[in-house]
Amino acid sequence: MCAKRCKREQPHFLDQPVLVVRKYQTLDKQYYTVLWQYATEAGNPREARVLSVVLQDRRTLFGDSRYCDAALGVLERATGEHFGAGAQSIVERDAATARALTWLRSAGLAK
Repeated sequence: MCAKRCKREQPHFLDQPVLVVRKYQTLDKQYYTVLWQYATEAGNPREARVLSVVLQDRRTLFGDSRYCDAALGVLERATGEHFGAGAQSIVERDAATARALTWLRSAGLAK
């Protein structure tokens, strides 16, 4: 009985880094920044899942750059897709981020 219940409660191994990044997103900004950047260096499905969390983070990273803007550039480099990273206006960057999230969802890599 416990085997069924315990197995059901455990997240898929690809979701574990996502859960950790999401946890520290609000608890510790500095750790979150380092964590998501390290988690996206491998070039595997886990990377896209972590980026899907960061793409939804509109907080300022530095200057007028936001976490989602940085994640968008990383996603473009990792996938070879062009969503519009580097756009100047907030409206254009929001549209680019929305395109990336739509693409990730259609690939089953974001919720």
